[in-house]
Amino acid sequence: MLDVMERTSPAGVHRIMGAFALAATVSLAAMTFGGPVVTAGAQTTGDDQTWVGQVEKHGRHYDYIGRSCPIETPDPCPDYTVRYQIVPTSTQAARALPKVAGHRARLIGHRELVREPGHNGTLVVSEVQSNRAPSDPVTGSPNQ
Repeated sequence: MLDVMERTSPAGVHRIMGAFALAATVSLAAMTFGGPVVTAGAQTTGDDQTWVGQVEKHGRHYDYIGRSCPIETPDPCPDYTVRYQIVPTSTQAARALPKVAGHRARLIGHRELVREPGHNGTLVVSEVQSNRAPSDPVTGSPNQ
C-alpha cells in the first residue's frame, strides 16, 4: 500500500504545482495589464480608427468619454456619450495617458466587444495624440 502511494504521489504533486503555476501566470498577466486581458480570439470591430474625446483616470486605468463612433464613420453616429475603458497596447500610449488625463485627446485604436462593469466597451489604443485633437465633431465645442 505504501508503495502505491509513493508511485502516485509525485504525479499528484506535479498536477497541483501545474495548477498553481497557471494561476500565478494569469494573475501576473492581469496585474501587468491593469485591466481586462485582450486575447487573440477577442472580437474586434475592425482596423484601427480615430476616436476623439475626453480621457479620465478611473481607478487604476483610464477611460475614454465621448462619441460612440470613431470620427471616420460615414454613417450617422447616435448622439449620446459613452464610457470605454482604455487598454494601451504600446509604450507610447501607456506613457501618454497620464499626461492627457483630464483633457481631450485623439486616440488611435479599435473597440473590442468586451464590456467591463461601468463601461460601454473597451477601447484598445496603440497611439495617443493630444495637441491635434479637433473640437468635438458633434457639438463643435473647442478643445479643453
